[in-house]
Amino acid sequence: MKNREWLLTNGLGSYSIGAADESKCQREHALFTDVLRPPLRRETCIRRLHGTVFVDELWRPLVTTGKGDSGRHFSSCFKLANGLPVYEYSSARLVLQKRLFMEPGVHALYVQYRVLQAEEKCRLRIQPLLMLPDSFFESDFTDSPLQIGENAFAFTFELRDGRKLYFTADVDVKIVIVNNWQATHFSETGQTAPEVNFTPAALSLVLTKGQPATVRIGLDEVNSFQPEKILQKLPLIGKTPQRKIFDFSSEQRGQLLYKADDFVIERATINSLQNTTILAGYPDSADNGRSMLLALPGLLIAAGDFERAEKVMEMLKSSAYLNQLPLDFSEQPVPPTYTGADVALWYFIAAHEYWQASHNRDFLERTYSFLLQLLMELID
Repeated sequence: MKNREWLLTNGLGSYSIGAADESKCQREHALFTDVLRPPLRRETCIRRLHGTVFVDELWRPLVTTGKGDSGRHFSSCFKLANGLPVYEYSSARLVLQKRLFMEPGVHALYVQYRVLQAEEKCRLRIQPLLMLPDSFFESDFTDSPLQIGENAFAFTFELRDGRKLYFTADVDVKIVIVNNWQATHFSETGQTAPEVNFTPAALSLVLTKGQPATVRIGLDEVNSFQPEKILQKLPLIGKTPQRKIFDFSSEQRGQLLYKADDFVIERATINSLQNTTILAGYPDSADNGRSMLLALPGLLIAAGDFERAEKVMEMLKSSAYLNQLPLDFSEQPVPPTYTGADVALWYFIAAHEYWQASHNRDFLERTYSFLLQLLMELID
């Protein structure tokens, strides 16, 4: 249980990745990695949220990590509920739940808190630990990068693009200016140096039993949002549509399709503004032709998602150069590399798997001459 990991994505390349045991932070885990200049510059913006609760005249951390926090006051447990990560923090007088989710097609992460048991009102303070890019320190700010609004604050990452992170709550909160640095210690063997993160401000709120409070973290400013409506639209496990290929149980099929939605993203490349691709290896931030084709049969074809499977193969076909398929794509507006001779072989295998499952004759007719060109290149 302690080694379990979870992944949330938005289908555009942004994601959140973490572990069941929050006390053991790893470098590949980050609360929010986003595309600062869509579809380019995918960067980790937030390492984690530091939550504290006011108990016995002291602010007690929900999670203790490394050497900097005081002793543990809360015990915690983790579960996946409909595919979403859920944490529960318990003490003698309080049980607090935290649930995380992302909205498809939107560059935002939602963190929802709810008091399950309490003898009195719960005073909660949420502090984001930011990972500032080098360009932040190179920016000559004439005004403060921190802007405070009603139940929200924004923080400017740099002046060049003017990208901001917006923190917005759906309940009344008090914005507390922090402007403090905090160390994050990592649990990996050999990782001795901690990472220093910056907290510009915190959201302070009061919760009663049963009352939910949701914090939205995103690249766009919103005046209000309705988390329950967003949750209803998510492709949650058990709510995905039925597919007619292979005799999966309903639960197995739902899990498979949910994972496909995690890894299949829409993004621009140098050839086209709209492409369907597979980001096969999180937290790696770039697409890879070989990994894409290795994942394609199990991720999409076996689930009967032929439409997106064909789009992925068409994207690779349109990116071919001198009868060679791309290996590594870049997040920058530059051509991919063509150093993987075996990518064409994996394309043949994926095309065969697709034909065997879909019997799509139109696809075969459109692809036949391209396959012959790949074959002749391999023979030469």
